[in-house]
Amino acid sequence: MKHLGMRAFDIVFPLEGIYIQEDVIFYSFNIENKSHINYDIFFIKFYMRDKKVFNQTAIQEMEMQPLFKLPDIDTISGKKRVKMVFSLQEFTIPQDKNLEIEMFEKNSGLYMKFSVANDDISNANLIK
Repeated sequence: MKHLGMRAFDIVFPLEGIYIQEDVIFYSFNIENKSHINYDIFFIKFYMRDKKVFNQTAIQEMEMQPLFKLPDIDTISGKKRVKMVFSLQEFTIPQDKNLEIEMFEKNSGLYMKFSVANDDISNANLIK
């Protein structure tokens, strides 16, 4: 999973792993704040979006609602690292779409986004 994630300024937002149990997929992140300033998360969202958007074409997207997130925190303190896990109902991604994961910071506009392909999800580790 080292190839999935985003880094901006002093925030590192990597996807550490994808796991599956029955019909639930778990996405594990290890978000690191390398600055001394607290990072207030406005939201982390999951979208199914078109891979390619041509000129004058409507963008097709569908927001995927997490079943839960652990821990239920909204701030990453300065010089700290937080492991977060989101669970989503099991799904497959059509060939012309990607799963996009976005994170916005409150009151600043810092925006991070990266895509996850269907191959990454289909190679999820099984939780027994």
